[in-house]
Amino acid sequence: MPGKNQLSTLSSSINLSQNFSAAVDGWLWRASNAGPSGSRVVDSGVGTGKCLQLVGGSLGHYEELQFLGFLDPHGSYSLTYSIKADAAFATQPGDAGWYLQFFTATGETVRVLVSSTSAATTQWQTVGPVQLNTTAAATLGLNSHVIKVGLLLVNAKYQLDHTAAASLYVTDIVLTGTSTAQPYGYDANGNVTAAPARNLASLSYEAVSGLPSVVTLTGVEAQSVSYAYDASGLRSAAIADYGNGVSDKTLYLRDPFGNLLMRRQTSGGAEAVTSFLPDLSGSLATHNDGGERYLLKDVLGSSCVEVSATGDSSSQFQYGPFGELLVGPSGDELSYRYTGQEQDQALDIYNYNARLYDPALRRFYGCDPADQYPSPYLYTGDDPINSTDPTGTILIRLALNLAASFAATYFAPFRDRYLAALGTGNDILSQKERAWVEGSNLFFLDRIMPYVLSRYKTQNIVEVERSNAMAHFTWQSHVTFIHGPEVARMLGDAHETGVIRPGPDTIADKINNAMGRETTVEESIVPNSWSMLQHITTVGLIYGKTALDRLRDSFVKDPKSSLHWWISLSHFIPRDTSDWLFEREWRAGHLSKATTDPLLFEKLNSAQIHQRFSIPLLHLSRTYGVRPQDILNSGELALLRDYTHWYSEWGDPNA
Repeated sequence: MPGKNQLSTLSSSINLSQNFSAAVDGWLWRASNAGPSGSRVVDSGVGTGKCLQLVGGSLGHYEELQFLGFLDPHGSYSLTYSIKADAAFATQPGDAGWYLQFFTATGETVRVLVSSTSAATTQWQTVGPVQLNTTAAATLGLNSHVIKVGLLLVNAKYQLDHTAAASLYVTDIVLTGTSTAQPYGYDANGNVTAAPARNLASLSYEAVSGLPSVVTLTGVEAQSVSYAYDASGLRSAAIADYGNGVSDKTLYLRDPFGNLLMRRQTSGGAEAVTSFLPDLSGSLATHNDGGERYLLKDVLGSSCVEVSATGDSSSQFQYGPFGELLVGPSGDELSYRYTGQEQDQALDIYNYNARLYDPALRRFYGCDPADQYPSPYLYTGDDPINSTDPTGTILIRLALNLAASFAATYFAPFRDRYLAALGTGNDILSQKERAWVEGSNLFFLDRIMPYVLSRYKTQNIVEVERSNAMAHFTWQSHVTFIHGPEVARMLGDAHETGVIRPGPDTIADKINNAMGRETTVEESIVPNSWSMLQHITTVGLIYGKTALDRLRDSFVKDPKSSLHWWISLSHFIPRDTSDWLFEREWRAGHLSKATTDPLLFEKLNSAQIHQRFSIPLLHLSRTYGVRPQDILNSGELALLRDYTHWYSEWGDPNA
């Protein structure tokens, strides 16, 4: 509802003093190299007063006194303090003084000296008030927004012979100031049109969709950022204008369901392409020139740890309840962070698709289209621990049980939607298999979806035996390609669990499952980031190569461009390879043929049983070393021995 609970201005004040005569709150002294610190509170020599002795350092090491709070980049502050030093202090090399630290989203970016203490004498002297220009970032040429400002006193004096340098003594520190940013602006629809605290001079929105169209900035390198959207209202392009004809461009490529597949960034003639492996909470992994990186997430879908292809942790992230970044690496390589949403690198706020979100304010920049809360700007109704808002339009409340929240609250609706869309229903999953999927944190799309798609692909094949064999063979081939034979075997066994009694159908299914795994391994079909991406992409799996090429040609006109090549991945898609392998093995008679008829063995003669079961089992043992007892349970082995010949080369069936 426009005009309701709008934020006007942000203001704060500070009035702190520290004389070290009691418990020292709000300040921390330490060594710059995180080693032991020799600094300590001592007598000031004036009455019963106390002061901090900030000892000298050495080459590559110094001592510092850190203010544990932060100053507002738009504030006005002053500092007063009393100082003295050892006799040799002024003549020793090295700097000493008070510094302002300017922090952007990537961490501390620059320090600025505001009051030098290098010439301190052996006599106490009071300095100040010193005006702290926290707005100096506008003149420093930073290319990102300053989100907070720190204050610290440094003693970097040192001795060339590595002995202890002279100490600096400080007391009676007084820090005062206020901060009042310019007021926020709003349009008639309640959208934020100016956010001075974020250096956003103006924000304009598209008339029909209400999505941000152009944002102008102050105090950073980019002068403005323009956005474009696809038919579903998802961001398709972003252009940051730096003036003088210089700009950065970002293009987004998505599948028909809105999942991000690729982001192409161009800057100064250089091009960077990042591919994304989608899951149901954003992206499971990314791939670019730096290699593959897998994202480990928390229950909210926030990226917490990046893991390289070799298993090394490349970066870690920690967030406050509303998404404020507490710990994170420098650089902006990973832009999909809190709840899996994109942090707009130019604006330093999050793109939640329908609305922009500012974690520092804990508010959206646009009104809630569903009008769910008393304030239309609240994020998840002020309950970010148990809820998310993945589209910026509707809250999704998570279960309190973190282990089950993905499956019960988040995964199940998507799973059922995909199954219903394919016309297969949930009956294709056994009770054991469904429980395994719902009770795990393994991702549904890339483990179970290949089976659903295999069933969907074969549902119009009239010959039941061929349809069933093809579904199992190609399913196990797909999963083996992505995750290896161990995961494929686990899923295959889970699917067959829960059968009331062993029958020809389960025996045939396990034979064909094993053939799908073994032939895929034999052909050395090695997973790679491109084929893995397209395998899980619904475009490549459901609609096949033709639709994928049509999408490519509509998006990229130049067949020689790297992007055109990137999308031209039909020869990497394992579906085509699995189909070819199935046809080869089916024609060779290496796959088992069965129906769901429990009396099938009684209806077949010995030659037919030999052809449908014994020959495939002999092929498995002689070609791949897989014996019947390696894939069948005791009941299935007993049934098999009742109707077929047990070959001596298989060994003891109980072994």
